[in-house]
Amino acid sequence: MAELDYRKEAANLRLLGSNLAAYDRIVVPQPIDDYSTSLVLTMDLVNGRNVGSLGPLARQETDSHALAAQLFDAYLDQILTDGFAHADPHPGNVLLTSDGRLALIDLGMVVRVSPELQDALARLLLTLSEGDGGEVVAVMADLDEKRERWGSARFRRGITSLVQQHAVSVSQLAAERVVGELARIAADCGLRPPSEVAMLGKTLLNLDQVANDLDPDFEPNAAIRDHVGEIMRRKILQSASPANLLSAAMEAKELSKSFLAESTR
Repeated sequence: MAELDYRKEAANLRLLGSNLAAYDRIVVPQPIDDYSTSLVLTMDLVNGRNVGSLGPLARQETDSHALAAQLFDAYLDQILTDGFAHADPHPGNVLLTSDGRLALIDLGMVVRVSPELQDALARLLLTLSEGDGGEVVAVMADLDEKRERWGSARFRRGITSLVQQHAVSVSQLAAERVVGELARIAADCGLRPPSEVAMLGKTLLNLDQVANDLDPDFEPNAAIRDHVGEIMRRKILQSASPANLLSAAMEAKELSKSFLAESTR
């Protein structure tokens, strides 16, 4: 029902457009407020065609590899940095515009990801892209809610086997194809993975299809590994900012005062 209220979709368009403003090859059509209501959504006209209809000639006429790379980076930023993502990027919702950019349309379905879950999903993608089954097990065990029938040994065997099956080499591990399977194995072994894990798997699979339509030689796993690594570096630098260090120092000071007060009683 929420998808049928076009005022919400208009707000989604504005927020996503702002978040992706730095991407020069990505365009998010903006709503025209004076002509939009809860029942009617009017937005910027986008001249283009969906990427699923592209042929070899059309690919040669545009910088398809750069478009696919920006698209993957933009979606990883949405999920792992902004915590607000277009949840349905199938080929019909991604248009190649007449000026050679990619337009994202149909923002009725979005997902919000908490900062804590952003960090966990980033670790999951990074360990997957490196083909590290043991670390994938550790991340998923921390991420999921354990039920009474939780079986840790069976879970470890299932996850390790899955990663090994897909990791002929690290460069060939299809992280975008494994995430959904991870959620299924976790559920079978007595874990309750967050719904965002399944969303991430679906989003990456859709992106894989779009990237293949743009550039059959594009390597999604390399893009995931490189950009997720960059995102994590950014987060580490932000956590070491002067403001955060000052806050930590103030908290430590207050904690020491409380400890001394208690010890003198």
